[in-house]
Amino acid sequence: KQRIRTRILDYAEKIGELQLLQAGLGTEQRFEGIAGPSAATQTAPRLWLDLLLASLAGLLLGYVGAFLAENATDRLNTSSDVAYRLRLTCLGSIPRCHPDAAPLRLDAPGCRQGETYARLCSNIRHAVPGNPEKRLLVASATSGEGRSAVALNLAIRYAQEDHTVILVDADLRHPQIHGLLGITDEKRLQPGLSEYLRGEADFRGIIRETAVPGLYFIPAGQAP
Repeated sequence: KQRIRTRILDYAEKIGELQLLQAGLGTEQRFEGIAGPSAATQTAPRLWLDLLLASLAGLLLGYVGAFLAENATDRLNTSSDVAYRLRLTCLGSIPRCHPDAAPLRLDAPGCRQGETYARLCSNIRHAVPGNPEKRLLVASATSGEGRSAVALNLAIRYAQEDHTVILVDADLRHPQIHGLLGITDEKRLQPGLSEYLRGEADFRGIIRETAVPGLYFIPAGQAP
């Protein structure tokens, strides 16, 4: 009986604690429901936005690549490069002509570069106003760029304008101008500039006449 009485008291005490707790919190229990899914909206992929971003990224990469490719080398490929990088004026542009396609000499029948060399001579005169040109040096960075043909045609052009011109082939290792002039006789090529520089010939003895009136030629001479 004592044990039963003790349990009853314990139960009563617990019931009292529950009643106090219920009085403090209230008897009403609330549950908040979860809202159902709304209408479906696509978040990814977004085709037009992705295409736009990809296009912008491609343009940016292309611009950066072109900028790096242009500034990563110091080569001069066009006359605009010369004017921009060296701050020099381009006096003329001679189109490259294959020897088998058209004559290289300005006075040869069928040559299509007469107007080009006339413009070049005019630009040279305007580059030194009041000081007519007396000596012109035609040079190039590497071989095969046409400096011999340009030098010969400039000389022919000035000779056609009633000037007396002496054309000097200063390429002592690989002379080409005598071939463009049609001089094949080795005896007419010596003595030349190299013999004059060594003191083995006088100046008048190295000058050759050509078929162009007013144009004289000094060959390179024997290679040193």
